[in-house]
This record gives sequence, structure tokens and C-alpha cells, in this order.
Amino acid sequence: MPPIAVNPPALAAPSGYSHGTLSGTTLYLGGQTALDAGMRIVPGGIVEQFRQAFGNVLTTLREAGGEPEDRVRRRSRFRPPLEPSVMFSPVAHRSRSRARRRAPVLTVVLAL
Repeated sequence: MPPIAVNPPALAAPSGYSHGTLSGTTLYLGGQTALDAGMRIVPGGIVEQFRQAFGNVLTTLREAGGEPEDRVRRRSRFRPPLEPSVMFSPVAHRSRSRARRRAPVLTVVLAL
């Protein structure tokens, strides 16, 4: 069975990429940013931008028939000048509240 592109209509229309690719029963998610459906970065700082990007991930996951509990890994990337202690607490709270109880393996990358 060939891979299937997963591009939810609620997200910005991709050009040259897919929001996700379903191969068998495995969904490979594309990197998500804080873009809304109109291709604009959401205002409000890191917490609101994380909420948008993570919401884009969950929208793609659900479009493919999955649920937040089905995720096995999450990688987040941030850029300074944010202090890690300032951003991780509200970001972790948003992640838990949107993805329910079970949390996947988490990798955090601070891009310098």
C-alpha cells in the first residue's frame, strides 16, 4: 500500500510538503509551527504559539484516525532569548491539558 498524504482541511494548505504521511498504520507527522489556517503566525508569545503548533499536530493526528494517546514521541524546538524555566512550565501544562494523561517520550531542542 503506498503512503497517503494527510492534510486536514482545517490547516493551512501545504505546498511542497504534507502535514502528515500515513504508511500502513504509522503516521509520520511533519514539523508544525504556529501558523493558523490563514498562514499567519499566531500572536501572544510562546505559550499561544506552542498551543497552535501542538493543535496542528493533534488535528493532523485525528484526521488520520488517531488520538493523542496514540503518540509515541514528541520533539519540540524553541529559539532563545526565552528562559527555559519560563517557557517549559506553561508549555508542559498546555501539552498535558490538550493531550490528556499519557505523555510520549519528549525531546526538547533549544536552537541557538
